[in-house]
Amino acid sequence: MTDFGLFIDIFDGLEGLAHISEIDFAGGKLEATFPVGKWVRARILRIEQDEKKVGLTIRGVSQPSDEEVAELESSAAKAIAPVESLEPGETGEPAESDGEPS
Repeated sequence: MTDFGLFIDIFDGLEGLAHISEIDFAGGKLEATFPVGKWVRARILRIEQDEKKVGLTIRGVSQPSDEEVAELESSAAKAIAPVESLEPGETGEPAESDGEPS
């Protein structure tokens, strides 16, 4: 979060910036409406590939409900679960074939 907008994690460390002019909020401080870690929906405005920048807007974009956030957090927790949480014998890799059809 900055004075000029929100940096939003898009996926796996890729961030985009929603400039303050692209954010609907009631005024005051951004962090009061959008605390760090809050889930938001955004629309991509532009991608500047050479500079590795992504411009975002959350103007006119419906934000997730508490129920949707709970589901997202549950899914994210499963997606980034540590390897130790795999069942014994599971590697996360496809099983090797012995050349015989199944």
